[in-house]
Amino acid sequence: MEIADPVTGQMHYKTCIIEWTESDNVHCSPLTDLSSALGTIAVESLVVQNEYIFVQKNTQRSAEMYVSYRRQPFKKAYFPQGLESVEFELYDTDEHQVFVAVRHWTDVLNLYLSDITGQYFVLSLENVVTMDFGTFSFSDLIEIKSTPGVFLSNVRTTYGIVTMVTYDKGGNWSRLAAADPKCRLPDCSLNLHMMYSSFKYSIPQGIFSKKNAPGIIIGLGNEDGYLNMQSKSNSYISRDGGHTWTKLLSGNYQFNILDQGGALMAVQPGVYTRHIQYSTDVGGTWKPVTLNVSLMIDGLLNEPGITTLVSSAYGHHQTGDYGWVVIQFNLTGAFSGKCTDKNYEHWSPGGEHACTLGERAVYQRRKQNADCYNGQDYERPINSSVCTCTVEDFECDYGYENQAGQCVVAAWYDQSPVEDCPVGTKYSKSSGYRKVAADKCKGGVEDDKKYKPTMTDCPVLPPGDMRLESSATTGATTTGTNVTFYFRQGKGSKTTTHYNCTFGDGHQQSMQWNDTTPGVMKFTHQFLKVGTYHVTVQATNEKGQASVALPLTVEDRIVDLEVELPRGALQNEPSVFTAIPVFGLDNGNTQDLKQTHFIWQFSHQETPTLSWNGTVSFKCSEPGNYTVHVTAVNAVSSYHKALTVRVYGELVVVQLWFENLPLEVPPSLLINRIIFRRSFEKAVVKEISEKKILGTEVGEIQAAMLLKEPLRVDVVILPPTVNKNKITATQVAQKLIDAVAAHNLSIPLGSIDTVTPTKAVIVKEITHQWLHSYGKVWGSTVLFEDKFPTPFNFSFKVYFSSPVPMRKFA
Repeated sequence: MEIADPVTGQMHYKTCIIEWTESDNVHCSPLTDLSSALGTIAVESLVVQNEYIFVQKNTQRSAEMYVSYRRQPFKKAYFPQGLESVEFELYDTDEHQVFVAVRHWTDVLNLYLSDITGQYFVLSLENVVTMDFGTFSFSDLIEIKSTPGVFLSNVRTTYGIVTMVTYDKGGNWSRLAAADPKCRLPDCSLNLHMMYSSFKYSIPQGIFSKKNAPGIIIGLGNEDGYLNMQSKSNSYISRDGGHTWTKLLSGNYQFNILDQGGALMAVQPGVYTRHIQYSTDVGGTWKPVTLNVSLMIDGLLNEPGITTLVSSAYGHHQTGDYGWVVIQFNLTGAFSGKCTDKNYEHWSPGGEHACTLGERAVYQRRKQNADCYNGQDYERPINSSVCTCTVEDFECDYGYENQAGQCVVAAWYDQSPVEDCPVGTKYSKSSGYRKVAADKCKGGVEDDKKYKPTMTDCPVLPPGDMRLESSATTGATTTGTNVTFYFRQGKGSKTTTHYNCTFGDGHQQSMQWNDTTPGVMKFTHQFLKVGTYHVTVQATNEKGQASVALPLTVEDRIVDLEVELPRGALQNEPSVFTAIPVFGLDNGNTQDLKQTHFIWQFSHQETPTLSWNGTVSFKCSEPGNYTVHVTAVNAVSSYHKALTVRVYGELVVVQLWFENLPLEVPPSLLINRIIFRRSFEKAVVKEISEKKILGTEVGEIQAAMLLKEPLRVDVVILPPTVNKNKITATQVAQKLIDAVAAHNLSIPLGSIDTVTPTKAVIVKEITHQWLHSYGKVWGSTVLFEDKFPTPFNFSFKVYFSSPVPMRKFA
């Protein structure tokens, strides 16, 4: 099954047996894991067909297909080099062979055929017509159900689109012979409309074939040098599996095959008509059925299938009644009776003695002009025999190309074993030929040495095609976490190769190949410092060396947010909010804020605000309480907090200057700055409150330190909720200015020292809004809402005289 990681959303392949427990719960018992060397896979890429399981893995530039043959471990599928693969479309996996279309670019798609394992592919057909709509795509490739091994495809050429046919499931392709003897290859051929014509030019897509109607193929197209989208199309039929064609009807028609090929029905789509035509001699002649109303026929259906002579046409009235109209036809009366043995003939695809994929099949089918029907109980006898192998039953192997009928080594292929080949063992070296996987032939040239591989000693090969992945599938991990790395080597020797891994943090690890999990070497490492690292594996042996690198971001997990905001803000004036993330690991790291972003949502705004430095500006035109939501996010975590800010219509800021206090806190000690600032702010608020310098006509005071020379503290004075004496905040502020001028305000600094402000002034603009240390004055009681530690002992130079418990801050 394909399952998603609940954290990263990435997809993985897992196998298990579904069992029902006594409580009707589903239990999944794990089976042998085929995916341990696979890693993450592309979404919705899992396909199970016959003996094959397919998944797709995406890289930055291209895609790779992996296949499990007969439920064995997944292996990478190999395609001829030169074009990067973007997407894979499976068309057929019958007869122990995979037929796949590979999209290389937007309008470039090639067809490939595999060996029996589905791992090694060779080119079958180039430049297949395709269209990509983003959410879905299609290609002009159609399997003919009436004749095994036959496919039709449209390809792009220099002059236009032409139709190609293969009679051996993609082994060889050729153009279709035209019905008109004047239209001769190679300048003229029959070309048929498929999906591209339908989507691009609204021309009906008309390739009709049925499994139980052997040899019959019906198509719409034209006879020309290429497929003409502008000229009128006609209908054509082949009764011998696509080898020869006959013109059926002039114009576009939709067809229905009945009675296992004994009868045909035809109707023109997209026009109102009173006529439906039928044929009892496989399209040799046609007879009309006249309807009593004019209908636009939307489709034809068999009831209940191809063995019946009953068909239904459904469509719409021309007179404005837009409901469905269904008309049923029974063609039994068009025949004189049921067929007997004398009414049948034997037919073989390609001719009486022809072999297709190493087998000669002989079908019994009704003679074209026999005036009888097969009936629903007719069982068609099919006789088959195995053919002797000829050159036609072989194709060029992976890494080889056909040149003048001979398979020669391709320029990109070095003939070395693709998979691991331990030195001291042997591998099967291709002669350049391989038997077509779906071919059933026996003997003949199969026994010729020219077509057989040879056992060859495994050479020492330079390492290559290396990939490095990790358990940190998002490319980021948390400090202190064990990261598992998965190293894969697609080419070159392994047992004779030395591997050295450097982690980018000063550590390295030397290894020899050890694949306890087939195809992958695993190792672990723990990163203790925040940063971006490049983990590199270098592989070296006597024939060469190669390396692969994987970038990895290491970050601390956010465990809390210290949000600095004004508990009181002035309406129509901007206020600054700052969020400082607290990280979880106490390892002395300095987390780079550039790796963290912040999402702010204010209750009066519909659109959230994104910031990268933790600071945003807020302005509100009406007084009141507002909720502020902030979420800090980095590559490994996120943390959310919601707070409330009060917007006032009036407040005054008095700035206290401490010119005699040197500011010598080392700026690199961010935690020291925060603790000192908050402690000093609390001391200012407490001293003002306890000495009742402002009297009782004040609702709230706040303090915010500016870490500048000289040190300054903004004291924000908010009006009381109930103001019986109608005193203004400016009048209250003047009391503080007078107290400073009279030297009646001294701020304790530690247990011994005090410091006195040298001046106090009212500032018109709020230049600093880290107003987080505050108290409410109720009589002589100050209620501090800040949770930070109480002030520490400071020397006069504002250094800590005792150790400070470190907490991680950005």
